Amino acid sequence: MGVVRTLMRVSAITLVEDAAHPESFLRDASLDYWDAATEQWVAVMPVLSNQPVHTHQLPNPIEAARWRIMLPWGVCGNLRLAEIVFHGEVLGCSHPDVAARRPLAVLFDEGGDLADSMIHGQNGLGFDLKEAFSGDRSLVLNPPPGRQDAEAAPIYQDRFGHTIHNWDLEIVEQPGPGQYRHCRFAWRGTAQTRRIALRLTGSCNESVDAYAGRAPADAPANARQVAEEVPTDWQVVKLDLWQAFGGKPVRVQGMRLMSSGGTAWFDQIVLGRTPEDLPTKR
Repeated sequence: MGVVRTLMRVSAITLVEDAAHPESFLRDASLDYWDAATEQWVAVMPVLSNQPVHTHQLPNPIEAARWRIMLPWGVCGNLRLAEIVFHGEVLGCSHPDVAARRPLAVLFDEGGDLADSMIHGQNGLGFDLKEAFSGDRSLVLNPPPGRQDAEAAPIYQDRFGHTIHNWDLEIVEQPGPGQYRHCRFAWRGTAQTRRIALRLTGSCNESVDAYAGRAPADAPANARQVAEEVPTDWQVVKLDLWQAFGGKPVRVQGMRLMSSGGTAWFDQIVLGRTPEDLPTKR
């Protein structure tokens, strides 16, 4: 499934099938949507028809960014969908905190929504349920066996690049509802860790690094060294992203985590409209 970051209010759906192959028509299927707040798929309604073009009115309008069509369990289908049309309106960024116009947007804290985008292959990233700055879990990054460096970035997808589900967060000088300027996160390493870094990336390939210890080899010119040594206890880092990105609007769509020499942990990564909106306690 591709990256999605646009929230829609959908009132109906039209499916266009291959009229030359009625054997593949959706005679027994259902429509689901992804509830980003609860991180669960929710059933909406059956989508059944004997016609090649059929429209289905939803019982009530639904706001979501991810949808799926499900066949009954155990059924192997041969779908021939030429087009899927959603009827409704586009609302903007699908991140739950942005959609709710909250002053604080949580990029990572207790949720597992980064797993699909960031944890893949043997990149060394996972969840640590025993070590956390706040709550019950953190992101832990370990160098793969036989390597000194570890790097975790969103898996590449055609048309979307290295971007994360639901991320299209506006960074502006004077944030309004659903816009942000300030970033706060916590990190730590071990006595063996020589570098720990977090990179935020924009929709036009803009990037900014915060790092402790050695600078990443490909660090941009605006990289910020926040500590000469990698902290072995949890350290809180704050960034003014408007300044860090050079005083221009940016839409944050991705993140990269890096470490060298040893393990690194990251926790409670958030964006705030003002410094006062950022958490002050663990």
